[in-house]
Amino acid sequence: MQRLEAEETFEIAGKDAQRWLAQARQLRISADISKRELQSEIPIMSVAPDADERFLALMKSFMMLTGMAIENLMKGVLIGRDPSLVNQLLISDKLLPRGGHGISQRAEEICPLDNEELDLLKRLEEFLFWAGRYVMPLKSRVYLASQTPENLLSFTDTDFHAIENIYSKMAGVLENEWQLRKRSQYA
Repeated sequence: MQRLEAEETFEIAGKDAQRWLAQARQLRISADISKRELQSEIPIMSVAPDADERFLALMKSFMMLTGMAIENLMKGVLIGRDPSLVNQLLISDKLLPRGGHGISQRAEEICPLDNEELDLLKRLEEFLFWAGRYVMPLKSRVYLASQTPENLLSFTDTDFHAIENIYSKMAGVLENEWQLRKRSQYA
């Protein structure tokens, strides 16, 4: 593949809402595998000697993959609304803050969310940015900020339900707006 062809493909693929949706679905499949394992681990946490390590591994993977799925949905919606965010060389860093992982800041531009869902997005963002991948972030101030109650690296029993709500809402917006754009192109 030549450079010009690669750049054209990059732009076309980056602006394709269906590709963002497909990637979100694939990440969701992986997250659901972690979710099933995580759910089976919860009842045995207090009795199995290695349960804490296994639980943490599953929880971090689940939260990171879920955050990545939601991030892809958000990027699909935002790029669909403003295709100029993608060109042949890059996807704009203005799309989402925090290096493209700031899902909590622009989420309500996509769909209405309640306080529990917003809290969850803040926590998922920490797993996207560093906690799902590294021992510590690159800067101590980022670590300190992640220890505030709204960003605390945690998992609650209501997260599964809130994740389903957020994912469904955002996937619905992405699909609906894509359908509307398609119809307007042929009108």
